[in-house]
Amino acid sequence: MEKMEKVEEIRIGDGKGDWGDPNPYRHYPRGPGYVRMSWVFDTLVWKDRNGYTPGLARSWKYDPENQSFIFELQKGVKWHDGTSFSSEDVVFTVEYFKKHPYQWVPMEAVAGAQGDGPLRVIIKLKKPYSPFLAYVGGTMPIIPKHIWEKVNDPVRYHDQKAFTGTGPYKFVDFDKAKGTYLYEANREYFLGEPKARRLIYMKTGKPLMSLLSNKADLVNIQPDMAKILKEKGMTVLENKRGWNKKLMINHKKSPFNQKTFRKALAYA
Repeated sequence: MEKMEKVEEIRIGDGKGDWGDPNPYRHYPRGPGYVRMSWVFDTLVWKDRNGYTPGLARSWKYDPENQSFIFELQKGVKWHDGTSFSSEDVVFTVEYFKKHPYQWVPMEAVAGAQGDGPLRVIIKLKKPYSPFLAYVGGTMPIIPKHIWEKVNDPVRYHDQKAFTGTGPYKFVDFDKAKGTYLYEANREYFLGEPKARRLIYMKTGKPLMSLLSNKADLVNIQPDMAKILKEKGMTVLENKRGWNKKLMINHKKSPFNQKTFRKALAYA
């Protein structure tokens, strides 16, 4: 894929629109809500097709003897308000999420965290936990201590400071009624200035029509739409990934209210 040229804005169409405020405790508990938050807040590591990549941590290793992960943090990182980022913010985030559970990050296996200087953090586990990098290190949004240490009820916290992150984009506006989000590029982002100066999420009707009518630059589509868009000369990015499905049982309805039947169903 060719390197992307710098552009003024990217318009992203979405059928629902409203996915909650883009901060850790107020976005809706589904993927699109997390994505809107993740433009603003960084994690210690990130994921791509080849595995884990640096985020706020430039390197990491596991210490099996002490059941701990040791993270070496990036240098020169700033919060969007200009405050310097350090290990204190990571330690604070771990302890804050243990006290105020965040829907996307399971903290049950985490014993605690401590800083070893301004650019090193040690996160200790209660027991070996193989998905730690995926579920904690690569999912936990790091929040600024100097802002959140004063917040006792994060779900109700709606001040503009609640959107202060280290991410590639700064939050500008969210219109709940219209389902629109506006972000502007963080030009001092530690991993490099973003290619698009603005990101705009907007509620659209059918995604295919929003592309064909030039109302959106980017949308998620169903597989059967790909051929049509390719014939129109548009770029289609394909991503092979798994999708979770679950079977929910109504325990109040026969025969599902019978334990022996549910066991038989599980074995089947």
